[in-house]
Amino acid sequence: MSRTCIRCQSRLRGRSDQRFCSDYCRNHYHNRKKQKERSFFRKINQILHRNRMILYQLANNYQIRISCEELRTFGFNFDYCTAWEQNENQEPLVICYDMAYRRSKEEVIIFRYGRTIPLSNDS
Repeated sequence: MSRTCIRCQSRLRGRSDQRFCSDYCRNHYHNRKKQKERSFFRKINQILHRNRMILYQLANNYQIRISCEELRTFGFNFDYCTAWEQNENQEPLVICYDMAYRRSKEEVIIFRYGRTIPLSNDS
């Protein structure tokens, strides 16, 4: 029985455990196999990047407080973040890379993560 390449079905010569006829076929096969997984992560990274850019641009324009609805109109997705923490008052701090925000029912307070963080929504 002759052995054939998994990707292109050409005849294999050489080692008995060989599965591909060339580096091209091997790479193509494994890239195709991982394509769905990479697409999933790419989509999440795009959302996180967009969220971070929105927070960054608003904080650089000194617009620290903003309504949740207005933030959504910019394309912000509240379902994605890179981390979250709670302060002493059990208020959640949502982190998106180097930017962070504290959310109340009607507004969001945006600031750079790692700098002075407001202790409550009143500040």
